[in-house]
Amino acid sequence: MLILPATARAQVDCWAPREAQDSVSTQKFTPIRQALLTLEEIIRKNAAYEAAPEPVRMRTTIAAGPSEAGGARIFVRAYPPMQGEIRVWT
Repeated sequence: MLILPATARAQVDCWAPREAQDSVSTQKFTPIRQALLTLEEIIRKNAAYEAAPEPVRMRTTIAAGPSEAGGARIFVRAYPPMQGEIRVWT
């Protein structure tokens, strides 16, 4: 009899509140902010992110500017409950 180990898939435990940096919340960056929020929504619905190999908490950081030439950035990070001996989740 062949016994195969069961594959357990973890999932995203929660999404921490979004962090906004630089000038992304100002009126002049409203179109860019909306594009970043659309990208975030696509990432949130991505099956690969939802099926993390261990329980994680996700956090999105969006940023734009501070000048118009500064561009825009989106970072999505996954944090495990512990990193070595350090407890990340409280």
